[in-house]
Amino acid sequence: MMKIGEYILARRLEKGLSRKELSNKLKLSEMEIWRIETNRRKNINLKTITMAANILDFSIANLLLETGLMGNITEAEKVLLTDDVFVKIFVELSRRKDLKIEDRKKLAAILLKVITSYSAESKKS
Repeated sequence: MMKIGEYILARRLEKGLSRKELSNKLKLSEMEIWRIETNRRKNINLKTITMAANILDFSIANLLLETGLMGNITEAEKVLLTDDVFVKIFVELSRRKDLKIEDRKKLAAILLKVITSYSAESKKS
């Protein structure tokens, strides 16, 4: 199974972008892009992932699925994970410096539960 860095590298190569071009668009150093793509950077913030998704034209839902970070999800869950409102919520959550990282992780888990429960409700309808 692919890791996040490998996924980003594969999408960059598919788009024909150099590491330098991606680093300019993400406003990160080439060395930082190399760390991400070689999985040497363990924590990638959601803002960077979201920006990479926009630049490299992939959905966060597909990244989560193909990297095994989220098991099988329904179409409704995919729609919610790629919904602009949910993406903005996750990005805003990652920006909150007034919250401890443990609290941000708990809030992200709650948001994912909301997505899952919404999907379960939509299956019943």
